[in-house]
Amino acid sequence: MRAIQLPLAFSLILAGSFSANSQGFPSLTATATPTSVAEGGRVEIEIVASKAVGEEIRVFYKTAGGTASAGNDYRDASFSETVGPGETGARFSASIEIADDALDEEDETFSVVAWLTDAQGGFLEERMLSVTIVDDDAPPVLTATVAPSEIVEGGTVTVSASLSAPSGKPVTVQVATVDSSASAGEDFGHPDSGILTFMPGETTPAAPAFIPILVDGSEEPDEDFSIELIDPLN
Repeated sequence: MRAIQLPLAFSLILAGSFSANSQGFPSLTATATPTSVAEGGRVEIEIVASKAVGEEIRVFYKTAGGTASAGNDYRDASFSETVGPGETGARFSASIEIADDALDEEDETFSVVAWLTDAQGGFLEERMLSVTIVDDDAPPVLTATVAPSEIVEGGTVTVSASLSAPSGKPVTVQVATVDSSASAGEDFGHPDSGILTFMPGETTPAAPAFIPILVDGSEEPDEDFSIELIDPLN
């Protein structure tokens, strides 16, 4: 079975598999609007069941997780209804709530599964309607920390950073040095790890970066250089 990507309003026809008879075949039309929804929104589900007089069918739908999970990203929902003998059809509607969180994350998907059974509970057919939750949260802000800001030759500068809020994505940023009166290779070395990495859900990096201050043995005035965080990802 595969998820079907559909436009903002769509219809699926689920053809039943009753053996051919004078009563005909049951069918189901399922519509989800919209199929791409922002956090905090709703998805409206409409199901129209039609059948031949004299046959009883049962209509079901449920939500099914994908990259989105029930309870965290949307409210889990399920439904069942019987269309009894003598009824020529029925229309059902429901609303699925989408959670509004503050986490910057990738767009996520879940499915609405609709299916039919006959009066004895025999499975007829099933389709999945795919819904995309569009993330609307801004990425967190990076703040650098350097310690110490003044250091003697032979010491080590520790470079770290923090995020203003957790992210649902891995975040990386590169540590770079900028020469001033002090020069790389003569007065200080390159960072041992040029990248700070924040795992999803964390506001501090897995490990800091260290910059060694070199001993040159010469008499000279105090010198300085700058440290920058560049090329942030996520």
